[in-house]
Amino acid sequence: SVLRDQVSDAYRRLAGVSQAPELSVAVRSSAVDEDSSGASFAGQHDTYLNVVGEDAVANAVARCWASVRNPHALEYRRQKGLPVDSLSIAVLVQQMVPADGAGVAFSANPINNNRDEVVINMSWGLGESIVGGTVTPDTYVVDKGELSVKERQIAEKEKMTVAHPEGTLYRQYYGVESLAPALWHRQRYRWIWPGVGASAGCGVFGGAGQFGH
Repeated sequence: SVLRDQVSDAYRRLAGVSQAPELSVAVRSSAVDEDSSGASFAGQHDTYLNVVGEDAVANAVARCWASVRNPHALEYRRQKGLPVDSLSIAVLVQQMVPADGAGVAFSANPINNNRDEVVINMSWGLGESIVGGTVTPDTYVVDKGELSVKERQIAEKEKMTVAHPEGTLYRQYYGVESLAPALWHRQRYRWIWPGVGASAGCGVFGGAGQFGH
């Protein structure tokens, strides 16, 4: 089909720019009305990680596109009073990062609505563990003005999502490893500054990121 040819062509161009013929990518969704003030669609639509090859990417895009009508996603929409007809969804194809850890940063505290705080959730491995709710992440509450950590809760992170030739798999963590902080001191500012800048320029946002070697 024309669409499949366009996806394949875009993948080849991305692989060329990245100088990686067998480029590993993430295929994920972004629905028009997700992550509003009253709803968050994290985990509702399909995500495919460590996808390699034109055919595999095209198939993952099609499945991700169709996931806008997943039964649990439609039920979530009904619960939130959102429409279930004429739905629109974008599918993003992004180069994978061989991440040691990943997290989500909020430019305002989602618990108490304090816009003077950045909240960071972090865990080991790929970010799917956090988004999918299979791990309790570390939480850092940072003062925007002082750029200082006001609160730090280190969780027992018993699982991490890692890349695998067939996609991803879970790896168990035990003991000292599971209790090690996933965010190092020198990395903290990489997560704080985007939250400060975004809130100053365009209000409140939540963004995900990863770090590697």
